[in-house]
Amino acid sequence: LAIVVVSCVALEIVTPPVVRLFLDNKYVLPNSLVVAALIAGSVKVANGFGRAAATALGTHEQLTHFALMSWIAIGVAALCAFLGSQWGLPGVIYGVTAGWIFRAILSARLIATAVHTKRIA
Repeated sequence: LAIVVVSCVALEIVTPPVVRLFLDNKYVLPNSLVVAALIAGSVKVANGFGRAAATALGTHEQLTHFALMSWIAIGVAALCAFLGSQWGLPGVIYGVTAGWIFRAILSARLIATAVHTKRIA
């Protein structure tokens, strides 16, 4: 978590000068877009750890259920991105991030169930 936070802070500081250097002010990169991308990336990193743990701990049946729920998470992401589009690209990114958060919650639930089941057995 600390590495993600430090990386996000560093990228938030470094991005504006790098954009000015390489794009020579031809494109405007609003801070809201940078923040949305950093939050989305952080959620994806967290989701990766959860997905790895779920894959390692889950039974075949649980992983099949998780795969189905992952498709539902894609639907959630698409719907939220559509709803967020009224706020521009940052809104779309936040909408897709909502889908990733939904999937991370599913991973956490699967992990908790798998750990609880292994403790009982």
